[in-house]
Amino acid sequence: RAEATAVARMTGIKDNENGTYSLLAEHSVSSSAGPINNHGILYTYDASLKDSLDMDNIDTDGISRATAQSTSTTLTGLFNVKLGKDEHSAIYARPYICFVDNDGKITYKYGEVKEYSLADIGTQSAESDVLSTSSYDLSDISAEEPITPTEPTEKNPLDMVADLFARLVEIIKTILSFFGLTGVAR
Repeated sequence: RAEATAVARMTGIKDNENGTYSLLAEHSVSSSAGPINNHGILYTYDASLKDSLDMDNIDTDGISRATAQSTSTTLTGLFNVKLGKDEHSAIYARPYICFVDNDGKITYKYGEVKEYSLADIGTQSAESDVLSTSSYDLSDISAEEPITPTEPTEKNPLDMVADLFARLVEIIKTILSFFGLTGVAR
């Protein structure tokens, strides 16, 4: 595949036995997309802020961020954020992936905002949190960018022969022009 792909999506919410609940997000980044700096989840309990869940609004009161502890080699994974239960009835969550290029430019790729009702969290054990291949929905792809190769790909053998003949013709022209300019006679 000649395109870089970065996918971040919310996979669900889970009730924990100790009075907390977990937000679950998964991410998958192709190696051609480059190393990731970090990834995590942005969340809010305020419905009026759900469309503001991005890094431009991270300092807004009511928007929180949970960042995964990972390295730049972590290209796929499931992120679990444990939060305490309180009086809120719903939570809005959005996963993100942060990239930093060689020039230090920071870019973010976001998944879709998901709403979860905190009143309807079912009890399930951690062993049942197995992601299946059907859990990926193509509409959740947050970014697909074409990759422009920085190095030329391997040349066709016919192109290599044509380049060789073109160089030989240039060498012969140079030699002939040398004899023509110096006035060498027979």
